[in-house]
Amino acid sequence: MTEPRLDGIEALARSGTEVERRVRSITDRQWTLPTPCDAWDVRALVGHIVAGNVMGALLLRGGTIEEAWAVFETDLLGDDTIDTCAAAIADQLVAFREMGSLDTIVHHPIGDVPATRLLEFRTIDLTVHAWDLARAIGAEEDLDSELVEEVWIQAAPLLDSFTASGLFGAGASGDVPDDAPAQQRLLDVLGRQS
Repeated sequence: MTEPRLDGIEALARSGTEVERRVRSITDRQWTLPTPCDAWDVRALVGHIVAGNVMGALLLRGGTIEEAWAVFETDLLGDDTIDTCAAAIADQLVAFREMGSLDTIVHHPIGDVPATRLLEFRTIDLTVHAWDLARAIGAEEDLDSELVEEVWIQAAPLLDSFTASGLFGAGASGDVPDDAPAQQRLLDVLGRQS
């Protein structure tokens, strides 16, 4: 098995940076553009990103499954979407850094998982959605190469469950060779076939 190149917290920080960089470049006219995520325009995708970060911080601070689900039923963006997104990214990172142990169990909507698994989920989610935003608004699509390598390592053992969940499309297309760049392989297995 390949050893991680980045510390988990550093990978999360970099994934947040990738998202924030794209969010800060969204123009007023781009909030209603479609994204690679079916049925989500740019604003809805940013809302999902914010909700995921708020949920992550909530769970790390002892939140319940019911409270986590409630986060996704609330419009958290308001009028100050860019700063709201940046604040949610930063708060989740603080919550992970404040954890006494990443072995601590959190009550995620999919079931109880160690905080380290939540860290992987959140890093994968932010990384792929950074690309989704870039594609939607015509921004730079190349992601931090070390981050992509780390996310590939994190995602590999979860690919069957990702495909079964349907949340990432039908899975790998089968059209991307094993020696393709890591970002292309990662996006393909997460349903981003362009």
